[in-house]
Amino acid sequence: MILMPHYLEKEFYTLLRDRDIFNALEHSSLDGLWYWDLENPQNMWLNKTFWQILGYDPDQKKHLASEWQNVVYPDDLNKVKQELAKHLADPSYKYSAIVRYKHRNGSIVWIKCSGIAIRDENGKPLRVLGTRSDISDLKQIELKLKETQDFLELMFDASEDIIFVKDKNYCLVRANRAFFNLFPKNTHSSLIGSTLIENFNSSDAEYFLKYDALAFETGSSKTIEYIKLPNGEDRILDTYKIRFYDKNNTPYLLGIARDVTEREIILNKLKDTNKKLEEIAYKDDLTGLLNRKGFIKKASNHIAEIQNLNLVTLFCIDLDNFKFINDSFGYNIGDELIIKISKRLKNFFNKDAIIGRSGGDDFLILTDNLQSLIEIAQIAENLIKEIAKPYIMKGNTFSQSSSIGIAIYPNVADNFEKLIQFADTAMHHAKAKGKNTYSFYSLDYDQKTQRRNSIDRELRNAEMAEFTIVYQPQFDINNEIYGVEALVRWQSPKLGNISPEEFMPIAEKNQTIKNIGKWIFIRTIQDWNKLLSLNLANNLKLSINVSSVQILQENFCSEVINIISNIDKHSITLEITETHLLANIDLTRTVISNMNKLGISFALDDFGTGYSSLKYLANLPIDYLKIDKEFVQNLNIQNNKEIIIAITQLAKNLNKYCIAEGIETLEQFNFLKSIGCNFYQGYYFSKPISFLALKKLLQSK
Repeated sequence: MILMPHYLEKEFYTLLRDRDIFNALEHSSLDGLWYWDLENPQNMWLNKTFWQILGYDPDQKKHLASEWQNVVYPDDLNKVKQELAKHLADPSYKYSAIVRYKHRNGSIVWIKCSGIAIRDENGKPLRVLGTRSDISDLKQIELKLKETQDFLELMFDASEDIIFVKDKNYCLVRANRAFFNLFPKNTHSSLIGSTLIENFNSSDAEYFLKYDALAFETGSSKTIEYIKLPNGEDRILDTYKIRFYDKNNTPYLLGIARDVTEREIILNKLKDTNKKLEEIAYKDDLTGLLNRKGFIKKASNHIAEIQNLNLVTLFCIDLDNFKFINDSFGYNIGDELIIKISKRLKNFFNKDAIIGRSGGDDFLILTDNLQSLIEIAQIAENLIKEIAKPYIMKGNTFSQSSSIGIAIYPNVADNFEKLIQFADTAMHHAKAKGKNTYSFYSLDYDQKTQRRNSIDRELRNAEMAEFTIVYQPQFDINNEIYGVEALVRWQSPKLGNISPEEFMPIAEKNQTIKNIGKWIFIRTIQDWNKLLSLNLANNLKLSINVSSVQILQENFCSEVINIISNIDKHSITLEITETHLLANIDLTRTVISNMNKLGISFALDDFGTGYSSLKYLANLPIDYLKIDKEFVQNLNIQNNKEIIIAITQLAKNLNKYCIAEGIETLEQFNFLKSIGCNFYQGYYFSKPISFLALKKLLQSK
C-alpha cells in the first residue's frame, strides 16, 4: 500500500518554493523540519530526520504535536511555548529557542528550534514553519568551556596572591578577593573604575603608577612595592605586571602581587640573629678588638677587595712569658695588661689597620700603608719598643717584651690563608731567636711547608688500600643510635698515620680528593649494604663528608646516584663545611637542590666556624646544622655557650635539625639536651669504630 503524504507535508514543500519563507530559514539547519497547523493544533508534521536525531523510527511516529512534546523536558517545553507565543503575538519577534530533548537511550539531545508563522491577510497566524538543529556537540563544548571558566574564576578568586586588571587609563577593571581584602568593605564598590590614587598616600601611588606605565610601555615590570594600606598597616608586595590585549587589540595590564611582608620580617629577624651571632662570634669581650675569627673574616675580605699594588703586611704578635704574669700576679692583672696593650696597639696604628686578639696573649695586625721592607722593619722595631714601655697596675710597674712574625702579601703569600700561616711561622722563629725581636717569614725554616710537600707527594702516589673507613655513631636525645658518620683514615707507608684534618686540605688542592672521595663513597655504601642485608641499619642515617672539589665536578650528582642506586636516598646525608659551601655558592646551591629533590639530605658541618654563610642559609635546602666541636669542648670559654644556644635557636627557627659533635663529657651532653639540640656525636658516646665493631654494636642493640 502506498502511503499518501500528509497534508501538512504537502503544504510545507509548497511553501519552501516561496522565496521569502526560504530566506527566513536559510541560516538554519534543514535537518529537522516541522510544520504546525495552528487551526488544528494537534496536527504537526515533522520530517524523518528529526526523529532519527532522537533515535526513533520515524514510521512509528504520528504527525501529532503531542509526539514531540512528550520527549521535551517539561521546563524547556514551557520555554518553547512562551517564546512561540511571543512570536505569534508579534511578527517582529523572532522565534528561537534552545531545548533539551530526551533521546531514546535516555541521554540529552540539545536542539535549536527556529520558526516563522504563516499568516493570513489580516496577520492571523495559521501555520508555523520551522527547523530543529542538533547542537549537542556545540553545547558540550560550551558546557566544558563554562566549567573551565568557572574553575578559573574560582581559582582567580581563591588565590592568596593579589590579582588585578587595569585599563590603559590605569583604572581598575577587575580584581580578586585578595585584592579587595586590602581595602575597607565600604569602599569596594568604588574601586572598580578608579585609579586607586585616592586610596594610597601620594608617594605610594606615584611609585606603583610608575611601574604600571613601564609595563604598558615595555610589556612587563617587576618590583617590590612598599605600601601603606588605608587602615594604616604597612605591607610589602612582590609585584609582577604584564601587558596583554583583548580581541579588539585594546591594551590592558594584568598584575599579580604576593604579600611578602611576613617573609621580610623573618629575613630581618635572621639578619638580626646574624648580627648578634657575629657580635658574639667575632668580638673579643676583654679588649673590644676582633677575635681570631673576626680578624680572619675582615682581613681576608680586605685582601680580596684590595685594588692597589701596595704591600699588605701581617704582624703576628706574641707576648713573651706572659704566663708568668698570670701565674705570679693573677688573671686580673694579666687581663688588665692585655687591655692596656690592646689600647697601645690601636693608638700605634692608623684607623685603617685591622687589629685582632688571636688568643690569650697573641695579636694580629694587618696594614697596607707600608711601602718597603725597610719601613716594615722599622715599624716592627718601634712596635716592640711601644709594647715594652712600662705599665703601672695596682701600684706595681710592669714591662712586657714581645716577639713579632711578619708575612707580606703578595711577596711571600698569594692568599690570606698562607699569609696568616707564614706570619705565625715567622713569630715562632722570632721566639726561637731569643724573643723580644721580630722575624720576616722565610721558606728556609718552614717545616710545615716541607711537611705539606711530603703529604702532597705521597697523596699523589697513594694506593686506595692505604685508606680505611671508620664509623662514629650519632645518638638521639634518648641515647638511641640515630645514624653514623663515615670517616676516612690514612696510614701512609712512608709518613705513618696522618689525620684527615692534615691531608684532606692538601687532597682538595691537588685534586686527589676526586679519587679518594669516590672510593670513600663506594666503600661506605658497600659496608652499608651489608648492614642493610642483616636488617641492622633499616632506620638509620648514613652521613658522608664531601668537599667543594667533589661537588663542583660535572658528574658528581650522577656518580653519587649511581653508587647509591640500591639504597633509600632518604637515608643518606652529605656533610659539607661552610668554607666549601662558599667555594661556588650558586653552583653548590643548584647541586644541593637537585639532590635534595631525590631525598638526599645535607648537613652544614663545623657550623659557626665559617665566614659568612648565614646570609645564604635561609635559601639553601640544608637539613642539619652541625655545631663544631671547638664550641662544645670549650663550654666554659667565654661566649661559647651563647654561640651554641644561638646556633640551636637558629636551626629551630629555620626548621632544621641540630647535631653537636665532639661531646666528651656528661656535662656537655646535659647542656646540649637542655637547649634542645636534636642529635649528638662524640667520644662520650662512642669513638670512631671499625665496620666489624659497628656491626657488633648494632647487633647488640
